[in-house]
Amino acid sequence: MLLRSVLKQHPHLRMVLQHAGFEYMEETVALMNDYPGVYADMSVLNSVGPRSLHDASLRKLVNAGLAD
Repeated sequence: MLLRSVLKQHPHLRMVLQHAGFEYMEETVALMNDYPGVYADMSVLNSVGPRSLHDASLRKLVNAGLAD
């Protein structure tokens, strides 16, 4: 919610969300859908969690049409 107020004032701001959302994946997807300059970094998912977490997160982003 804090990022939405910033993006509302600066809708063309480019922003990278760290760790692809984890437990905030639904909010991450919604924010990325609403603001095309918002991206998600998934690099930490390759090293700290099980592969299934990375695969599930990537699948959610792809299914939401965000795999560009």
